[in-house]
Amino acid sequence: MLDAFALGVAADVADQLAPLRGRLVMTPNSGEAEHLLGRECGDDDAADARAIAERFGAVVALSDVIAAPDGRVWAKGTGAGGLGTSGSGDVSSGVVVGLLARGAEPEQAAAWASYVHAAAGDRLAVQVGPLGYLASELLTEIRRVLVELGG
Repeated sequence: MLDAFALGVAADVADQLAPLRGRLVMTPNSGEAEHLLGRECGDDDAADARAIAERFGAVVALSDVIAAPDGRVWAKGTGAGGLGTSGSGDVSSGVVVGLLARGAEPEQAAAWASYVHAAAGDRLAVQVGPLGYLASELLTEIRRVLVELGG
């Protein structure tokens, strides 16, 4: 699982990441995606996520898209703007790691984590408002969503 600063250096150490091909999950924001691609991102998040996935042999969760290195792409249909709060990505990465630790395949972990994280954000948007909730508040809602989904 690579997020945050690790994504900032991943392009520079791509050869060292080669042994992780097929097991790696990356969760870049748009700026990190541009660094990984070595170019500006376009309007097509799916194309950018696919390009990163192919280059690194990783599952990539970028914005509302999850891409696998074999070219498969899934779109997330939920998630409020409040998820842009500081620390929210760390919470999402933690969910990915937890699901991987429980035996989920990288694609499954990234897709489920993206959905659960977004659903928790949707719930907080209703309770608190579309903006202004904290990343730490996502934890309670994530646990509830997982319980309801049987996880």
